[in-house]
Amino acid sequence: MSSADSQNPFSYLEPLTEADEARFLGRRRLLLRVRERLEQSPRFLALVGLMGSGKTSLLRAGLLPLLAREPGRLLSLRIDHPGLDPFAELAAAGATQAAEDLGAALLSFVQAR
Repeated sequence: MSSADSQNPFSYLEPLTEADEARFLGRRRLLLRVRERLEQSPRFLALVGLMGSGKTSLLRAGLLPLLAREPGRLLSLRIDHPGLDPFAELAAAGATQAAEDLGAALLSFVQAR
């Protein structure tokens, strides 16, 4: 791999990790919005978007390092990729209420547009 390749900020659909924090560029406003939402509802946060849009990178290379720098912060992050039927996957994992809340939130978001 050339030196130029090792400095390339794009990982070609491979999610960035905490070690890639310096390469995580251009999403500061979104990162701060996610952090704010997490402060409002610290038990569950669904990050929904198209495959390859950077959701996992946002969490691993953005949110985790940001929260790790906050003194006294206990970190526990679970990243799930629920497949083709996320509502059924949440319900099967025992998170029926989360599935219902996520469905209502998505419906509300779509209707507001």
